[in-house]
Amino acid sequence: RGVDFQGANLAGADLTGASLGDANLTAADLGCAQLRRASLARANLTAADLTEANLEGANLQRAILLKANFTRTQLPLADFTDALLQSANFTDANLAEVAWNGADLSGAIFSGTDFLAWIVPAGTRFNETVMPDGTLRTDAAKWRLMVEIITVGANVPNLETADLSEMDLRGADLRELRRRRGRDPR
Repeated sequence: RGVDFQGANLAGADLTGASLGDANLTAADLGCAQLRRASLARANLTAADLTEANLEGANLQRAILLKANFTRTQLPLADFTDALLQSANFTDANLAEVAWNGADLSGAIFSGTDFLAWIVPAGTRFNETVMPDGTLRTDAAKWRLMVEIITVGANVPNLETADLSEMDLRGADLRELRRRRGRDPR
């Protein structure tokens, strides 16, 4: 806990299940590192390079990840609760079932990312966040299906069996989704 790895070259390291809570990993190279189920709670990963790393199930609660690079990173089931992710780059990352509760994603980049019916809980902040279709600004509705992300650049999820009973879809335009799935008769 609290170790100082500032600027360290940890590329390709196997840190599966490691306890790195409160660590200083500012500007560290963690490209291709294995961080499955690692605890990085409250760690400082400002400007860290996590390109093609595997953080499946990692705990990043309250972590500082300003300008962190998550390009092509595996992040399924990662927990970013209350994390600071301003200007982080998630280009082509796997974000399946990521927890974003209270995270600040202002200025983050999500180009080419597949969100698979992503749900955004209250308190998650988006300001000038680059989504697959450009800039997105949201209100902080309790639960809101991110219909806006199902546009050019994102894979269209299959919502045929999805339970949308608690989703706020007021003002959502789903016509484009239907055309892109090839079901629109027009």
